[in-house]
Amino acid sequence: MSDAYLSLETLKTFAYQVDEDGLKFLEDLLPRASRIFDKLCDVSPNWFQPAADGPATVKTLYGNGSQLLALPPYFGDEPTIVLPDGYTAPHFVVKGGYLMTTDSSGVLQTGPRIVYPVIWPSGVPIQVTARWGFEKTPDDVVEAVAELSIAIWRSKDTAFLKAINLESMSVIAEAVPKRVMMIASTYRSNYLYPAFV
Repeated sequence: MSDAYLSLETLKTFAYQVDEDGLKFLEDLLPRASRIFDKLCDVSPNWFQPAADGPATVKTLYGNGSQLLALPPYFGDEPTIVLPDGYTAPHFVVKGGYLMTTDSSGVLQTGPRIVYPVIWPSGVPIQVTARWGFEKTPDDVVEAVAELSIAIWRSKDTAFLKAINLESMSVIAEAVPKRVMMIASTYRSNYLYPAFV
């Protein structure tokens, strides 16, 4: 398995005016750009690589005393849960990468109107069974790494780095393109901070 999130063939669809020497440089650059993107997302190396095709496995997550329990990336069927003896599993739905508690009717427990919300008990181990990881590298990650690779390749040209729109005096080229930062920040916030709905 390659350490890069996209192949040179895929990168060619993003590249413009790249000669053979440039393509060789870009091919060598792809794994490095992929690791830079991992760092921008604050995830471990190869986080976005497709998971091995296999059966669902168990991960132990711990309740946090809130209505939301963040899940690592998974694909396929929705996760199933088991709590230790003495604890009753709350009713829940899977939404936006979280296990969200509901009342017994399936109504989400959100907003100030809930006086006694159902929560994931703090510190309690919750066995969650799913097929963990990504079925394929997400398309936005592929695009971000392609853009980052091309930006690094173009940074060899100092004139390109100083490119400025003369009408607005805005910088045209940046070391890390804004769209790459936007995509990375989305993944970083998804895995570090709870989402509120």
